[in-house]
Amino acid sequence: MKIKALPIVATSLLALPLLSSVSFADEQSDQVYNSARNQLGMIKYCAENGHLPTEAVAAFEKIVAVLPVASDKAVSDKYEAEGVAGNSYDGTQVVSLKDISAGMGSSIADYCATYKSLIAQ
Repeated sequence: MKIKALPIVATSLLALPLLSSVSFADEQSDQVYNSARNQLGMIKYCAENGHLPTEAVAAFEKIVAVLPVASDKAVSDKYEAEGVAGNSYDGTQVVSLKDISAGMGSSIADYCATYKSLIAQ
């Protein structure tokens, strides 16, 4: 009886790495989507403050639309809301665009200008 169960146990054990890699892939996909939503929020912030044309928002919304949607809409909405508030957010830390641009020795307008090339693609 134990011998018959061995192939089932072995097969189950072989499937564990596959299952964990699927979970890891889902987490990575969620992170990519959530990061893009944060970028979208920051682009909205830049446009609302006159640093980017409003067309930039629509252009980046098209980019976000082709990404696989994250599993938790509320989390994704938080990422975007932080961006709209002028913050970079990675799920644990919030850093303002003011602090980011100051750390780069530039202005918020200069930081926002970095999105122009991304949107032009």
